[in-house]
Amino acid sequence: MKNKTLSGIFLAGTLALTSVPAWSGIVVYTDQTSYNNNTTGLTASHVDLSNAQAFFGSSYTANGVTFVGNPTVFGSSSTSSFFNNEFFVYGAGQTTINLPSAANIYAISFYYGCTGSNCNQPNPRVITATSTTTTITPVNDANYFWPASQSFFYSFVSTSPLTQIVISGNAANFQPNVGIGNVNIGVQTAAATPEVATFLLIATGLGLMARLRRYTVSASPVTA
Repeated sequence: MKNKTLSGIFLAGTLALTSVPAWSGIVVYTDQTSYNNNTTGLTASHVDLSNAQAFFGSSYTANGVTFVGNPTVFGSSSTSSFFNNEFFVYGAGQTTINLPSAANIYAISFYYGCTGSNCNQPNPRVITATSTTTTITPVNDANYFWPASQSFFYSFVSTSPLTQIVISGNAANFQPNVGIGNVNIGVQTAAATPEVATFLLIATGLGLMARLRRYTVSASPVTA
């Protein structure tokens, strides 16, 4: 009877460990509230684009985040109400955000949209996010009418450091001008550690296993 009781306790502890919910990879949130609710453990930082100079020729870096466009000879910065009073255009047809893995950026949010004269035309729309372990393409529209003067909230939250975000239209034909604004990142400032309760649960399970083993050995019949 005692053997069965110990087995039941150990089984309950094992189930408690294995029933803890977990997810792995990159998750997309298209509203600010959901993004905020799922990044509470990260340190938020705004990426300031207001100091980007118009018509620079290579790339622009702010807060350790680098913005690159296609082609790499056009870029501008401005203020616009539909980009929450700040946006950045670098290149026509594609904007790439490079995030150094060493920066421990686990989340990013931004507004994106079409600027210039090539809006309201059918062009591809592809959004890809890459981390140190995963790549996802949640948006892949072959013919999307990029509306003018409209921006859309988009965000990614990852279980490993993010390394690159690509927002692309028709990169081969350099249209439309893909603008982004109000960029914010979430940084993990310290390595996550298991909760005390988790340690206690593991220790209890190991203790029960050792006790069960001793009991089983002592209860075994001795044969001549």
